[in-house]
Order: sequence, then C-alpha cells, then structure tokens
Amino acid sequence: MAATEVQGANMKIELRDYGSTDVFQEMVCEETLIFELNNDVSSTKTKCGVFKGIQVADFKANGSGVCNVTPTGTEYSYDELQTDQIALQKKEFVIQNRAYDAYAEGQLIKMGGGGYFVASQFNGSNGEACKFTWTLEGVGTLDTTESV
Repeated sequence: MAATEVQGANMKIELRDYGSTDVFQEMVCEETLIFELNNDVSSTKTKCGVFKGIQVADFKANGSGVCNVTPTGTEYSYDELQTDQIALQKKEFVIQNRAYDAYAEGQLIKMGGGGYFVASQFNGSNGEACKFTWTLEGVGTLDTTESV
C-alpha cells in the first residue's frame, strides 16, 4: 500500500456555536495547530504485579494565528474567540484536511467535537505582526469519523 502523507499546511480547524447549523468558520490566518488526546493512568504496584487503571480519553486543541482586522465571513477572528471565551460559549469544532490533489476535504483526517476556549494570549510586540494563541478544551466524546 502506498503511503500518503498529509502536509500540515493542508490541515485546518473550523468552528461554529455548538448545536448550531451555521456554516463552519475557519480559524483566521492560522499559524500552528496542535491536537492532544490523552488518557489519565493510575498505577497500583502490588506484590503480584503492577495494575493500571485507564480513564476515558480527554482531548484539547491549541494553536496560534496572526490577527486580521478585516476577516472574511468564512473566517473566525481573534475578536470572536475572545468574545466566545468570555461568554463561555460552547463551540463545535472540526479539524480536517483541506481538499487537495485527489482527496476531498476530511477524506484522510477528520476529528470533531465540542469544547470551550479556556485560554488565549495576544502578542502585540514591536516589530512583529500582531499574533494570538488559543487553547480549546474538549468536552464529551471525540468524533474521529473520516468522511468518505
């Protein structure tokens, strides 16, 4: 079987209000995107061996972008991110590959679910383009169903 690598430049995160049927908006001027999936583990050491207790998977995403003061209607801006974080607005997200080459959007990689923005940071340093970072903590069950 031939290997098909997916370039990071072909990945994106899109967001909308949880439970909404609105069109997803792509994170504005995305620079980095990292997704973490973890299970907490407890270890009990006994005379007959080590026993492991595995908790339910927990997930979060974080990334960075460059501020754009004139985002299009299909872009999710840093201003919207701050507003949603302050309002505790639950978001629905999908992380997937863009359509490229012979592959449709989400055909190779697709993860989605709900979550809240719990951290963001603005960087307005001299000599730099204004940038921001964000962290979205997932809630519920992660959907890893790839599209066909």
